[in-house]
Amino acid sequence: MNLVSLSLVTAFSFACGGQNDQPLSVEDNLSIHSFAEYTPISFSPDAKLLAYAVRSSRENYRFEPGNYERTGIEWYSVGGDVRIVDTATKKSKSITTSKGNNSLPSWSPDSKFLAFISDRDGDGQAELWVWNRQRDQIKRVSPTPVRCDQIEWTPDSHQILTTTLPIEFSPIEYVRKASPEAAKTGSTEHNRIDASVTTFHSEPNHRAGREGTVSNSEPWNLNRYLRDLVIIEPNTGGLRPVVQGERISRFQLSPDGSRVAYTTPTRFERAGSQQILYDLKEVDIKGHRTQILARDIRLDYDGGGFSWSSDGSSVSFLTGGPGAVSSGLYVVAVNQVVPQAARLVYTSPEVPPHYSPALWDGEGALLLISGRAAIRVSAASGAVLDRIQMEGWSIRQIIAQPSHRLWLDPVERIAVVARNERSEDEGIFLVDLKTGTTRSLLSGAECLACANPYLASGITAIGHKIAYLREDSAHPSDLWILEAETAATTQLTDLNPQLHKYRMGASRLVSWLGIDGQHLQGVLLLPSDYEVGKQYPLVAFVYAGAFPSRFLNRFGVAETGPLNPQLLATRGYVVLFPDSPQRIGDPMSEVLKTIMPGVNRVVETGIADSRRLGVMGFSNGGYTTLALIVQTQQFRAAVEIEGTADLMAAYGEMNKAGAAYATGLFEHGQDGVGGSPWDVRDRYIENSPIYYLDRITTPLLMVHGDADSYIAPFLADELFVGMRRLGKVVEYSRYGSEGHDPVSWSYSHQLDLSHQVLGWFAQHLGNAPLSPGL
Repeated sequence: MNLVSLSLVTAFSFACGGQNDQPLSVEDNLSIHSFAEYTPISFSPDAKLLAYAVRSSRENYRFEPGNYERTGIEWYSVGGDVRIVDTATKKSKSITTSKGNNSLPSWSPDSKFLAFISDRDGDGQAELWVWNRQRDQIKRVSPTPVRCDQIEWTPDSHQILTTTLPIEFSPIEYVRKASPEAAKTGSTEHNRIDASVTTFHSEPNHRAGREGTVSNSEPWNLNRYLRDLVIIEPNTGGLRPVVQGERISRFQLSPDGSRVAYTTPTRFERAGSQQILYDLKEVDIKGHRTQILARDIRLDYDGGGFSWSSDGSSVSFLTGGPGAVSSGLYVVAVNQVVPQAARLVYTSPEVPPHYSPALWDGEGALLLISGRAAIRVSAASGAVLDRIQMEGWSIRQIIAQPSHRLWLDPVERIAVVARNERSEDEGIFLVDLKTGTTRSLLSGAECLACANPYLASGITAIGHKIAYLREDSAHPSDLWILEAETAATTQLTDLNPQLHKYRMGASRLVSWLGIDGQHLQGVLLLPSDYEVGKQYPLVAFVYAGAFPSRFLNRFGVAETGPLNPQLLATRGYVVLFPDSPQRIGDPMSEVLKTIMPGVNRVVETGIADSRRLGVMGFSNGGYTTLALIVQTQQFRAAVEIEGTADLMAAYGEMNKAGAAYATGLFEHGQDGVGGSPWDVRDRYIENSPIYYLDRITTPLLMVHGDADSYIAPFLADELFVGMRRLGKVVEYSRYGSEGHDPVSWSYSHQLDLSHQVLGWFAQHLGNAPLSPGL
């Protein structure tokens, strides 16, 4: 067994010039282009071109419940533009010319075609399109509406595997099945489904083959995964179903393209839980035979975490999911006459990072992340063959080629992404499995995965090239190329030239002890004109349960869009992002114990003016903000966005389809109190700021979208009514037809929100630096 150690940091920074200290304008901030979430950057197999998708806040849309079910366009596709860049010349172009909503670019294995999803023909439905590289032309290959978040080509480049609207459903019928709440609130007459009476019912659910009664209380409708898995021939437009009318979460072709493994979300683990259980299945590409490989397995929320062996004889999968204390690596043989049970190969004491399936090498071994290390495990015996552990670093990702293939020489050399445990810098390293030596290719004060934290797709490799997304706290993400043999780097994109004229705030780590003696840390985003010895107004950007110190080098550290903290930093504020770990039972007390010592620590350093402290938060950060201002009078201004003050009322919130989103959050998840209101009634009251509004002395700005399907608008109404009744200083802005996340709001509402937040803090905190003693 080899043990690899490393202690090396090589820093480099983004070039900048012509910058000044003018505040970042709201308009320039909302013009920022970003790489589309959940969408990988994709090398052409000949390594000459890279495809990616970008989106802009200006292209966002008014929220409508069930937009995906109705149209096939996910929120991260809205305003999406598919682009390509030449890795040699750095010349880029848009192949979709910003027409329609476009996403999920996927190259054919012969590098001649690029498939993508678009609604560009104006019929209101996402469909499969293909760009012909030689002719520089795009065409729709099938009129069948897709409902997908994956596209895979067969190895011969002749066919495409994806998921479509079930053949038996029209879009309206599908909405009625997959998103009943949207069926009642369609925005136009042709897709509106009227109903004067809606009847809900509850009864014991006796699951076949199991004893006892199982309570039904789903936080959302799993029928949104109801799809057909199909093969489409781009040349003819022919479509052939492989699997029809099943819930399909993720799928993956076998290496020879003859079979497909896929996961089906079957149910939630238990009442009051948001953990989904999945069946893992395998089917012949012609749809002739389906085999269940494993039942009711605990995967990550997207149903991924599985991969084919190099020879196509087996599939591995990683169990875990939110709240798991360990992870299991399993292997199951496929194409057996008598199905075999999955074998537990390895148990990891820690759950791997999201979206990181184990990767097969060419000798029947699997590589996976376990804790801070990467390990190589024999699929046959479970023996650990290699442990790759780098002193002072945590390995975050094993770099792979498309379709979960190991890069470079999978038996001799691999490449990994690692994070420095002290500085939070990230780097890319080559590891020689035979000699145990490690070579640094890239490391510095930057983040390599922040642009796409939802998917391990910010880094990909082919040949001897690594493509990666790179950013730091003062610069948004751009696409770069790294040459593995020479470690030379080249910037390929410059998505946001409008920001070059600004000097942004810089980030640094700060540490403190929590009230219970915990060693905690957070990130300070300093004013862009920061001078040692001056005191600045401080805004604490809070979110209970989050660890923003892990995103020290993320652009703006936390939010983008209308809440980008650089809007504050370039106006003379210091912004604190405190880590705030939660324990089940007493969430309101926990935020005080973890966050306030951090605020006080920044004041003690002389950076923050104790007379001008503000606090703000979005979603659970809104709850965190309210939990703080009912427990301390130190803040002079507060902004809560899309939060709640009443756990009991939020627990009983139900959408128009009957789904109860918050039950799992408040029982054992986010802001968990340890049970239902019938189990721990007093905890719901004790941890609800609504019952302590009389203690508030902090002026409060409240913001809510009146189409929020996660935190219902009545919860904001309730808070405002209580504050108004008590004569507190409060302002409540309720944005029409907008959902939960302001990043997806209409441009005009994002613009207004930014000005509201900046105006509120300017009114109550000011933003001119003070010298000590003034």
